Amino acid sequence: MALSAKKGKRMKLKMGLIVLAVIINIFSVSFISAQETGQEVNVEKESALLKVIKQKQKRLLQKEQLLKEEEKHLEAIRADILKKLIELKQLKKALDTYFQRLKKLEDNRYNQLARIYEATPPQEAAQRIGELDPIVAAQIMLRMDKRKAGKIWGYIDPKIASKITEEIVKLR
Repeated sequence: MALSAKKGKRMKLKMGLIVLAVIINIFSVSFISAQETGQEVNVEKESALLKVIKQKQKRLLQKEQLLKEEEKHLEAIRADILKKLIELKQLKKALDTYFQRLKKLEDNRYNQLARIYEATPPQEAAQRIGELDPIVAAQIMLRMDKRKAGKIWGYIDPKIASKITEEIVKLR
């Protein structure tokens, strides 16, 4: 339950308690004035009414206490949620940093492989690239010098070259 709803309930309880206090005061004043003027007072009736009012007041006080306890519990839950949210944000930041470093390492590895394949004779490079997974081959070919990659493309099997090309299109 939201804190504003709790405050609303608490306010209603307080208003109820105030109304009961006013009724008790009115009853007391009317009882005293009736005694002073000599009017007959139906003590049993008014006593029963006073008893009912006191019972209602007691129930309202109990409800108010329960609401206070529930409000404390909700506040503790809220604080716990906020703490966990902060922890999750910190974890997300750490993971983002980790994945950025991982991506950088992966990029460096692909760049190194591209330089190695550029230095390899085109026929031999084509054979080896053709044996690689098309995704890996696409990553390497994208990082190679375009002229050197073009020479290698001439030696790659057309079926394998089309698979590598599909992966290059997906990467861009």
